[in-house]
Amino acid sequence: MKRTRSAFRLVIASLLSLCSLSFVPAAIAVTRLIAMAWRRARPGLADLTWLVPAAGYGLVELAVHVVVKGEFPLLANSSRNLTVPFTALADALKYNAAHINTAHLSPIDIAMLEYATLAIFILAGFAVLWITAAPGHERLAFVFFVLQLGLLSSQIWTSTFGDGRSLIEPYLLALVLLVSTPRRSLSWAYLGTIAAFVLPALAVVARRRTLYM
Repeated sequence: MKRTRSAFRLVIASLLSLCSLSFVPAAIAVTRLIAMAWRRARPGLADLTWLVPAAGYGLVELAVHVVVKGEFPLLANSSRNLTVPFTALADALKYNAAHINTAHLSPIDIAMLEYATLAIFILAGFAVLWITAAPGHERLAFVFFVLQLGLLSSQIWTSTFGDGRSLIEPYLLALVLLVSTPRRSLSWAYLGTIAAFVLPALAVVARRRTLYM
């Protein structure tokens, strides 16, 4: 029970700070409901991890709507941050590729480096999706977050000073899947390849944050 309370408290806190994290309780809900449908699980305290965050988030949305007397925050954010699937992503990559600066490291160069690093982690996450020991809802949440990338608007994809903060969830979930994968399934060469792609991006972002703090 203590573990369940801690889980939904963390999820509620996350939802209040970043609404895209609603995919986490959504993934838990899907896996729990499927398990119940197949009679592999029964309703219980574990369902508080998605019921309580869903109710809490709904109450916050309703309270803001009533107080501000405008559009629901979720709908307002969706209209600004979402678009036709993959259009903004394709346009941003096409524009950035045409404006890569070979003379010095420009903001577009850094953005492309971050996108490449994210792509490496997404591929690594899918590579271990069926062998990782991570629970089903974490694997499903990873898939949800990857699909969300195709819906993000140009406001997200054309940003050159966010250091990928709006794209952090797929990276984080991919890392969770990798950490949860049995060591015998991951060779040092495989892990070294991932690290070789990640370290340059981390170094560039760390330098940038240090210079502009």
